[in-house]
Amino acid sequence: RSIVGTVRFASGGDLYPTRRSERESFLVPSLYASPAPKPERVRAEATYEIARPGLGSDFDFTRFIGRVRLHRPLLARHALDTVAYLGLSHGQPPFPKRFFLGGLGTLRGFDEKQFGGANFVLAVAEWSFMPPSRFAPVVIPFYDGGALWGGAPGATGWKHDAGLGLRFPQTSRVFARLDAAIPLDPEPGRARRVLWNLRLQFPF
Repeated sequence: RSIVGTVRFASGGDLYPTRRSERESFLVPSLYASPAPKPERVRAEATYEIARPGLGSDFDFTRFIGRVRLHRPLLARHALDTVAYLGLSHGQPPFPKRFFLGGLGTLRGFDEKQFGGANFVLAVAEWSFMPPSRFAPVVIPFYDGGALWGGAPGATGWKHDAGLGLRFPQTSRVFARLDAAIPLDPEPGRARRVLWNLRLQFPF
């Protein structure tokens, strides 16, 4: 058992299109992100979680996650999307509450949850190009970079990758996206190889 508090801000438009979608956001098990429409400018979120034996928990820890996201249309068919995370924890969080980097949603050029630690930073940037034909996929070059520190086995240093994504259909709320990413600094003893990630997005 833990207590979670969240503060959210959006500079353009409502945080959620409907009251139902806002209520459902509080049921999301992952604190890294909440389902929300893409903002036209800036969206910021901060979540603080505390668990104490005196509050009925079997664990003793605190955890903070901050996120700032920007979506900015550029020219006629281009858009820039960036997101930055900061995660801090103290105490002894259970394994599911630790921070991990690697895989879809974090460092796409590395294996799933390849790196773990007590604290982390993460930055992601994507440049989207929408071809004139609606039958062509959106082309999305991207960069991911992040680091973890605290806890075993120690700080990871800055890890980063780059890649290319394809999204189809272009503007539908239901779409498929395929990403291919390659690490820019593979771990010693590991060959540089392309990792593929497929995601299917549904509006529920």
